[in-house]
Amino acid sequence: MDTQRNPKRPRVDEENSSRDPAFYFDDGNIVLSAKDADECIVYFRVHRSILTKHSPVFKDMFTMPLPQDEDQYDGAPLVEMAGDSADALRSLVALLYDPECIPEILKSADFAARMYNPVVLAKKYQIDWIPKMAATQLRELWPQSLTGWDRIADMERYDAFTFAYCPETWDGDENCIRQLGEPVTAIRLARECNALGILPVAFLHLLRLPYKDSDDGDDARVTWVAPERKLLSTEDLVRLALARERMGKWFSSSSRRDPPWDSSRCKSQNPTECHLTIVRAWLEIAADFARDGNLLAAPRRIPGNDICFTCSSILKQEMQDQRQKFFDELPTFFQL
Repeated sequence: MDTQRNPKRPRVDEENSSRDPAFYFDDGNIVLSAKDADECIVYFRVHRSILTKHSPVFKDMFTMPLPQDEDQYDGAPLVEMAGDSADALRSLVALLYDPECIPEILKSADFAARMYNPVVLAKKYQIDWIPKMAATQLRELWPQSLTGWDRIADMERYDAFTFAYCPETWDGDENCIRQLGEPVTAIRLARECNALGILPVAFLHLLRLPYKDSDDGDDARVTWVAPERKLLSTEDLVRLALARERMGKWFSSSSRRDPPWDSSRCKSQNPTECHLTIVRAWLEIAADFARDGNLLAAPRRIPGNDICFTCSSILKQEMQDQRQKFFDELPTFFQL
């Protein structure tokens, strides 16, 4: 634990310091200090009983006898939280003192960003329920099966259509039409709280988002906000860059390049029409894949009345089989 107790010295009127407005309790019996982004020292006066209830690290520390020269602030023992930022400490203390805020955080669009710092500190101080809670929420928000992905995709299309063509009925945020959350913060949080099962879909979602903010190019006229890829590790940036190449090689293999045409099973009086329709559908899928690398949009290309029922069923099943194989290969594409 990176905490430091220093020789006793005056602290009350120290320059470049402040008391946290939310977590400085008059009846608190321990003071924690940490620096903010401006290198200003922030003091938190809290209760040992709260800290020890949740953290065995704090419990062990507070059971040790205090030295006579114990550093103090405002009449209470002072612990410098070396290596911890004031913002991160504040977010952790808020969860310990105000559990009623948890439902609001879990439902927020920036859930992953808000939980990252407290999860990092919770791991450091062995407050196990916070990483577990974050992991559970990530698994609920991010699909880990093709069925889950399709369910979210259907909601996306419905929201986009409503916003574009029936704006008078739209009562949501135009920047939240995408049902999946911001992927970069989700990826970082998933690594911290061991929710690794969401990573393949989170990386795929990141791959289909723009690299810069843009107001055009979307049917729903939604203002897209580019993810902050700079927050990713170098290793994750590399896996993201190489994934599209791996996907392209996978899709261009002979088993996926050839349209699923079987003349012996065609029931049409005009088999040529079925053949041409399937070829066109397959080329459209290939064109879509070449544009965005996401084969999971393939079923939107199912042809209509220009094909017999048997050929349509074969094409639909082949598309679904390829989509499932693509989904199953996501961990390989991203080397996870």
